[in-house]
Amino acid sequence: MISEEIIGKKISEARKNKNMTQRDLSRLLFTSPQAVSKWERGESLPNFITFNYLALALEVDLNYFQVLSIKSDDIKLDESSSLNENKPEDILKSQDISINMGASVWKNADFSGLKNIGNKFSSSNIKNCKFKDADFSSTILKANNVSLTEFSNSNFSNSKLIASLYENCHFDLACFKYTELVSSYFIKCDFTSSTFDDCLIKTSLFSDNIIGEVNWFKTRFISNRFKKMEFSGEITECSFINNIYNNLKFTNSTLKNCFFKGGNIKRIIFENCYVDKLTYAFLKNAKVNLDLVTII
Repeated sequence: MISEEIIGKKISEARKNKNMTQRDLSRLLFTSPQAVSKWERGESLPNFITFNYLALALEVDLNYFQVLSIKSDDIKLDESSSLNENKPEDILKSQDISINMGASVWKNADFSGLKNIGNKFSSSNIKNCKFKDADFSSTILKANNVSLTEFSNSNFSNSKLIASLYENCHFDLACFKYTELVSSYFIKCDFTSSTFDDCLIKTSLFSDNIIGEVNWFKTRFISNRFKKMEFSGEITECSFINNIYNNLKFTNSTLKNCFFKGGNIKRIIFENCYVDKLTYAFLKNAKVNLDLVTII
């Protein structure tokens, strides 16, 4: 069995190969430099979700760490486990609002139309499942590892998505009104025609996502990282504070009463955009290239 010390050395080597300090890595993982130091000294181990984040941040395969935590593909469901005793069709029939779907492994299951999830859904590994038209409203979704899963037309209003990884998922036509997306990774997901009114997006990573036909209203983006993303459509009364932008574009967009502060704002690319005078002033002060921007 691989020891904590060996895993710590692998983390240290990968970090140094990327010319990162422990503080640099901690910022990418939304944790403390002290936590990174303990991992590298073999005094503690990241949890499964954080190992996924580590692999992404250091651009290595998860197998590089030879971790004790097992990937969801390799986990065998325990037929006797009370955590997994409910079949998808039984859960869909249940009207028990206290039903617990957390701390489980779900693969190739269809939960379309699922309701009465309760107030928590945490610590699960979910792959190639369907939650189309599901109701997650007022639910805390925390520490989940989700891939290749469909959430089309689902309702996440008033919910909290915390410390989770969503990769190659479909959120088209989903509702995120008054939702908090915090310390999570959204990679190669489709948010086409989703609603984000009065949504808080904080300390998260958005990379290679599709966000076409989304109109943003009063959305707050705070201390996030954006990579290979393109905004279009109406963006109204939104705030962008202390974010890191890597190949972020606003194309054919209209921005009204938007606030930009901190981060590397001048790296944002604006193409064929319309902005009001207030938004223009914030962008000009940040020395953004506004050659292809029209004041309205």
